[in-house]
Amino acid sequence: MPLESIAIQDFSHNRIDDPELAARIAKLYEDSHEFADGQTAIATFNGLFARGGRLYVGMFNDRPIAAVASLDDGTDGQRRLAHLAVHPANRGRAIDAKLIKQTTDSERKLGIVRFASDDGDILRILTHYELLG
Repeated sequence: MPLESIAIQDFSHNRIDDPELAARIAKLYEDSHEFADGQTAIATFNGLFARGGRLYVGMFNDRPIAAVASLDDGTDGQRRLAHLAVHPANRGRAIDAKLIKQTTDSERKLGIVRFASDDGDILRILTHYELLG
């Protein structure tokens, strides 16, 4: 089964039928350099959802193995990608690039034409696939 990315804007009401979704996402961010812990990440995402942000969750075998946020940065037609995380068991398998590509494809269907990021790993992927705005 290939990686499937699903956009969510709420941990409770979304297309992923998993009552433990927030806890599983928190585990993805436990060792992130961006957050003190996984619960801090969840609190941040809840705030981003309130401002129109989306979290793209990379699913494999019905489990979240990666995630990246797509944020409204106030520029029409542009989104900022941030907070990339990949489960440790799946690192080094280009899951990050697949998720970023699927995310930008989905965002383009919503009318987004430019992407930006402050994250070096995300910028590298956006540059490689010529996806920068």
